[in-house]
Amino acid sequence: MKRNLVATTTFVVLCLITLATPALSNPVGFNLIFAINGNVQIKRSRWTRYKKVYAGTLVNSSDKLRLTRGASAKVFCSNLSIWTLPSPGVSSISRGCPSGSRAVLRRPNSNTSFTRAGNNPNIPYSIAPRNSKILTPSPRLRWNAIAGVTKYQVRLSGPGVDWKTEVSEPQVVYSGKEPLKPEYRYWFTVTADNGATTENQNKPGFTLMSEAEISRVKAEIVKLQQQGLKDEDETIALAHLYRSNELYSDAIDLLSGFIQKDKASAIVYQLLGSTYQQVGLDLLAREKYLTALKLAETEKNLEAQATIQESLGEVDFSLDNLQNSLQWYQAAQVSYLRLRNIRKTLKLQNNVNKIKARI
Repeated sequence: MKRNLVATTTFVVLCLITLATPALSNPVGFNLIFAINGNVQIKRSRWTRYKKVYAGTLVNSSDKLRLTRGASAKVFCSNLSIWTLPSPGVSSISRGCPSGSRAVLRRPNSNTSFTRAGNNPNIPYSIAPRNSKILTPSPRLRWNAIAGVTKYQVRLSGPGVDWKTEVSEPQVVYSGKEPLKPEYRYWFTVTADNGATTENQNKPGFTLMSEAEISRVKAEIVKLQQQGLKDEDETIALAHLYRSNELYSDAIDLLSGFIQKDKASAIVYQLLGSTYQQVGLDLLAREKYLTALKLAETEKNLEAQATIQESLGEVDFSLDNLQNSLQWYQAAQVSYLRLRNIRKTLKLQNNVNKIKARI
């Protein structure tokens, strides 16, 4: 009887939360905190207490930041302006980053469909561009390298284009005479010399932006780069700008390149994992999330741990690793409870219940 009462209460609370939370039909703007020195803490709208905040953390207009004497921090607002926080004291993000201004940094839509071929290591599945917009009419095509393969046949097709080539590396720059047309969808397939192919698989495509979109995005990139951000701060902000415009391949290239040349924080690996997940590459996302989680634990970044654990639950569920998914969701619940985020804890219980019903 008691168990039924708990289950009923949880269900009612979840229903109330669902009714009270508006659907995100339009991308929502966000801001980034950076240049942190000293004791800087954050309190989300549904939290009961302040917690330490880390550079690169996304902050919303309803969040509050608290700085002790001698501490300093800046916020990179969604309109690409920079706000230097007053110290000491408590400030609402809405004070320095008005929500009414046009948001350049926006949360990407999470409507990318999952494709099993993108998670089969024995297939030369596309990595980039994949479920993405592009800025250049001569994109670099990249795909999963297959062990022992020395030749790949590549075919790019779409309106007015049917281009073929053979290469020895798992990448090639499109050099066909037929120009790619803006706002049209294109696809590329790859066949390895061992017979492995994406020919009969779902082929996630890509779209060249219109000239007007390209001009706007390039102007926003220049404005961002003129703000004088440090290397990792600029990389994170620029990756978010790419993601805001569905330029996921550019974000992947940027973040991957930064990780190869510099020591990166948990947030960089988490952002790369999230971008892989966005385009349907859950195996690659899982790999980056696991690295991000280790770093977040070392950094004692509890909020990052919670969101990464939740994301690992999502990718393992997509990969049909239900037992792993259950364990990640339960670990995320514990982390969210430590943050006093009851809403997220209850929301994840719905996922836990669904998985338990299938195991």
